[in-house]
Amino acid sequence: MKIDVLYFKGCPNHKPTVQRLKEVIHRMGVLAEVCEIEMTQNDDPVTMKFIGSPTVLVDGQDIDPTQRTKHNYGFGCRMFDGAGVPPVEMIEQAIREASHRASDHGAGTHDCCSSQAPVQLIEGTSGQANRMSLWSTPAAVGSAILSSACCWLPLLLLAFGLSAGGVAVSSTPCALLPCCRRGLPGHWLLLRLFP
Repeated sequence: MKIDVLYFKGCPNHKPTVQRLKEVIHRMGVLAEVCEIEMTQNDDPVTMKFIGSPTVLVDGQDIDPTQRTKHNYGFGCRMFDGAGVPPVEMIEQAIREASHRASDHGAGTHDCCSSQAPVQLIEGTSGQANRMSLWSTPAAVGSAILSSACCWLPLLLLAFGLSAGGVAVSSTPCALLPCCRRGLPGHWLLLRLFP
């Protein structure tokens, strides 16, 4: 089971929500991965299903059943029945529903309410998803630039008064000097093929 806690920096209810989640997970004895994701103005609240800070998603579903069909996504403080931290009962119900969904799909092999089930908490670092998405765009742009070097590199060389042919000729060793004949193996092969 994966539980995402989406929040924005400075939210006073972020840490208490994470603490309450851990307590409920431990008490219920379920396997859960808890990821804390810091939202910034660059993130799309619709894509992330961010209703407000804090938003808790259990296997991609909001813990508040009344908010699952609404689409009032955006940045703001989130309230749960008049409080800034979700009630224990709401968290428990969302975990039970996720466990039942998983068992209906054949993925669950343990009873979510059993106190004998092992507990595994994996905490994501704050903003981990943002840091990954922060680097994905420059990496994609860099990859595109490098893969199209065959198109722009000759133009760049021409801009500096060079050409690929001119650079190749200027780098071949002089056939008259014996020291140049003992140069790089590629140059040696060129001299043998074209004396």
